[in-house]
Amino acid sequence: MAELIAVVPVSNQLGEGVLWNPADGCFWWTDILCKRLYRHELASGRTGWVETPHRLCAFAFLERTGRILAAFDTGLAYFEPDTGAVEWLHRPAELGHGMRLNDGRVDRQGRFWVGSMCEDTHVAPFGSASLYRLDSDLSLTAVLSGVGISNGICWSVDGTRFHFADSPRQTITVFDCDPASGALGPARPFAETTGDAFPDGAIIDSQDHMWSAQWGGGRVVRYDPSGAIRDEIVVPVSQPTCAAFGGEQLDLLCITSASDGLSTDVLDGQPQAGHAFIYRVDVPGAHEYGFLGPGTEM
Repeated sequence: MAELIAVVPVSNQLGEGVLWNPADGCFWWTDILCKRLYRHELASGRTGWVETPHRLCAFAFLERTGRILAAFDTGLAYFEPDTGAVEWLHRPAELGHGMRLNDGRVDRQGRFWVGSMCEDTHVAPFGSASLYRLDSDLSLTAVLSGVGISNGICWSVDGTRFHFADSPRQTITVFDCDPASGALGPARPFAETTGDAFPDGAIIDSQDHMWSAQWGGGRVVRYDPSGAIRDEIVVPVSQPTCAAFGGEQLDLLCITSASDGLSTDVLDGQPQAGHAFIYRVDVPGAHEYGFLGPGTEM
């Protein structure tokens, strides 16, 4: 179902948050720990990066502007990659004390959802992270609490089902979601991982199947809407982190990965750890959206 067509040799320490930008024909992603924002142009095969002033954990494109909405480690801001300018929007009190932001994505209505994670359990007890929703009026709402590591944020094609992974608990849950308000219903089990596989970033395809990158498992798994496994892509690295559909037909799947935490011996056997991988797939992705905040509307 998938054909590897390109390897982008970036050797990221923690490649994450990949998105397709149809405006410039590029896949964008972040290396969180190295504080870099990457762009890979499909047409030319060129890859470039800019430094970020803080650890960039996730981001979203903005309509009609060269800025992005940045989920830095300690808060949300508008960020201009070409100049490095930062305009802070929210800096939740919990962040910066053993806690940072992590995975984030825009829903079908243009709201940005982002979760935090406990990165130092000596300071921030495990299970004290949260999930937030940034609405178009720039108000920030805490939606979920009791989280270990927020991940796998994505919605069904019609926006009525919200998927969310708590990586260390190896669980993916699904919620009914009201598209108009963003309100969530009760959580229901969707899927679980076992062994060394932990659910990381995820994306929905045009058939409402979810592609979940599985850290430690060396694969990206395709789940149907019931949570049953229907397919998988085995990647040549053990720590895939996130995936995004792109290309003119949305039939290219870009998968980022990480080398962080791997021993020298393991890295010797995984020379492509930290690279990005682009596959051609049979089922295209669903259309993704930019953040719709003040002054960004089309």
